[in-house]
Amino acid sequence: MFASNGNSLGCKKIYRAFQLMHRFNVLDTVLPVESLIAAFPAVDSSHSTIVDRWQDIALLSMSTIVRLTDDGDPFGAANVKDLMWAASLCGLSGIKVLEKNKHISLTTIVLREGLKMETNSIRNIQTMMDCMAEFCSFQSGIVKLSRENAGMVLRTCKDLWRDCILLAAAYSLALPGVDSSKVSNIIAGFGEMLKEIEKMGLDGIWNMKPLLNGSELIRILGLPKGPAVGLLMEEQTRWQLRECSEDVNALCEYLKEKAPELVGVVEGQQGLEKGSKKLKKSKS
Repeated sequence: MFASNGNSLGCKKIYRAFQLMHRFNVLDTVLPVESLIAAFPAVDSSHSTIVDRWQDIALLSMSTIVRLTDDGDPFGAANVKDLMWAASLCGLSGIKVLEKNKHISLTTIVLREGLKMETNSIRNIQTMMDCMAEFCSFQSGIVKLSRENAGMVLRTCKDLWRDCILLAAAYSLALPGVDSSKVSNIIAGFGEMLKEIEKMGLDGIWNMKPLLNGSELIRILGLPKGPAVGLLMEEQTRWQLRECSEDVNALCEYLKEKAPELVGVVEGQQGLEKGSKKLKKSKS
């Protein structure tokens, strides 16, 4: 269902290498997760139990990808190497650590500090893991699989979207407590999601151009330059995905209604940031 063009062999080689490193207890020399967490403290200490079992989730996720790409079906993953690295670290998904007072993904830290990986590969892997979580939300029903929601995710992961669905399926099956009798249904569910997204005509949606650029929005809506324009550009994208329309007049009417709300959101955020800075200064 998910496989493509000989990817199975590449997946098997990477999985076998990971499996051997785990068996001989040398995995930490390649992926020093524990030592990096000690150096970069986790933002949320409740993630400690997840960290404890990341290797088990990695092995199960990687073996599932090998199995799913072993049927020769033409659907599928485009970037085997990055996909398998993402699978090896998907048990760390969502964990943030502190670096210079900023919240950074633990995955990014491991890839950067442990593997000294190139920026493009780190970006691909992090994108896969972020979008993996979105596809899991679609599958579980937490978020509706609408053209708008799916389109926004695909505009983030772009041509990696099939890799992300495959990763999401593997991760879902690797989590503790999965009923073995439901494995086939879970796999089929992700396969149906892939087909539904294709039916929606979303493959390549990341190439969709906005009907109005930022300067045009500022002029038409009478807005000052600032972060509100970015929010309105995103709202425009959502409208285009939802309505499948190129009616600029209808878009302008919609954005005119939304503008006060989005400007208010920005002003509220800016007020909170100013208050936080004042509080820090007073404490220092």
